[in-house]
Amino acid sequence: NNFIRLCQNETLIASIPKFVENLKISIIIPEFNAQKYLKKTIRSIQNQKMDEIEIIIVDDFSSDNTSELVLKLQEEDPRIKYIKNKENRGTLYSRSIGALNAKSKYIMTIDNDDLFLPGIFNISYEEAEINDIDILEFSGCDISMNSFVRKCIQCFFLSFKRNGIIITQPELSTYIYRKDNRIKANPDYKIIDAYLWGKIIKSSIYKKALETIGEEIYSQYICYCEDRLVNFALFRVANTFKYIKRYGIIHYMNPTSVIYTWKNKTDKILHDELVNVGSIYKLTKNTNDSFLTAVQFQFMWKYAENGISPENQKIAQKIIKEMLNDSFIPEFRKQQIIETVKDKIDLK
Repeated sequence: NNFIRLCQNETLIASIPKFVENLKISIIIPEFNAQKYLKKTIRSIQNQKMDEIEIIIVDDFSSDNTSELVLKLQEEDPRIKYIKNKENRGTLYSRSIGALNAKSKYIMTIDNDDLFLPGIFNISYEEAEINDIDILEFSGCDISMNSFVRKCIQCFFLSFKRNGIIITQPELSTYIYRKDNRIKANPDYKIIDAYLWGKIIKSSIYKKALETIGEEIYSQYICYCEDRLVNFALFRVANTFKYIKRYGIIHYMNPTSVIYTWKNKTDKILHDELVNVGSIYKLTKNTNDSFLTAVQFQFMWKYAENGISPENQKIAQKIIKEMLNDSFIPEFRKQQIIETVKDKIDLK
């Protein structure tokens, strides 16, 4: 609690090294008009007991005084790197550019208003190194920024997972979807959380995942659930995953953040979901796991209650036609897709 209070008060309690080599972790912070919160987030990084880090801030063309704040912080800490997009590009692009510029062996990401908890850098790094883990996941807490009443998400993160579980390929590539009756019998069968925060990831694996997605996709403007797509690619290219039952991050439920303001823009959410699903389908098309994308496809239409824009109509039509022509998707699943969208999308 004292560590959190100090970070929230923007207090620097660690000594800043003048020069660092043999970097261990690159921390990526995609940022947009978050000057009010950014310094607290950076303090939670600087106050970790690890010097061998770099802090990469990707400013998504903010209109506040973010650049002045970061330049001032750079004067006290040379480990801070600053990238400013020439135009507003969205969270997916900003986080991807940060990862592609990472120089460390591992990458961690954090939203621009969240806090890391003390010791998590050393704990996660050592666990990943000792076991040669490509993706290591730890837990976190949600806190409402309105009331500052802590709401621990232990039920979501920990209920269906066993501490120390290690998953390897080929099972790993399908774990992100796995949520079925086996959960009751085997606590390991819990869907892997599709967040990028709360993980430490080998830089080589992260960059390979972005390569499989392709610049054409990660350059698109996506702010809603953009980490689902990156996680999907990560779990297809990684060899090992480990989960540790350790709280390492506080995720603030900030009503002014991009994702929460996005929730009131249903057509924008539908666009982001369509791009996500279309991109995931592109990675699995004509393979035995392509039907999983079809399953996911059915759950997004709650965002289409107020109609679908012409742009989203075109995106949806293209995805649906490809799915209906995919011999690997079972016929009953295709019929479900048709029934789901027949009143919303012109399939002719």
